[in-house]
Order: sequence, then C-alpha cells, then structure tokens
Amino acid sequence: GAPVDKSLLVLTTIVSLEAIYLSILIQMSVNRTTQSLEEVEEDLGEIQQDIDNIQHEVEDIGEEIDEIQEDIEEIGENIEDIEEATQTK
Repeated sequence: GAPVDKSLLVLTTIVSLEAIYLSILIQMSVNRTTQSLEEVEEDLGEIQQDIDNIQHEVEDIGEEIDEIQEDIEEIGENIEDIEEATQTK
C-alpha cells in the first residue's frame, strides 16, 4: 500500500547507511593495522641497532682474542728462552 517512490527512497537510504557503516568499520581496521605496522617498524629499528651493537662487540672481542694469542706466543717464546738458558748452565 505504500507508494513506490517512498519505498525506493527508504530502501536507498538504508543501503547508503549500510555502506557508510561498512566504510567506517573498514577504516577502523585499516587504522589499527597501520598502528600495528608502525610499532613493528619501531621494533625492527631497535633490533637492527642491537644487531649493530652486537656486531661491534664481536669485532672487539675478536681483536682482544688476537692480542691474547700474541701474548700467549710471546710467553711461549719466553718459556723456551728460559728453558734454553737453564739447560746451558
């Protein structure tokens, strides 16, 4: 019993409101995802800094090991010199 024009107007309005509601929900999801990605990017930046620091520390440890190796070789040579000196006496 309702006129067709009014029925179509109500139907069009309902469909438009549904589209607006869905677009708002989608935008909220996109915003949450964007925020999560930004947090992940920050975490990745911190992890990269930590990796760089660890790499520098490993390089420093390598240099210290080389120095210790040289000291051990010198001590070995000194021991040999002492053994030779004590054997010739």
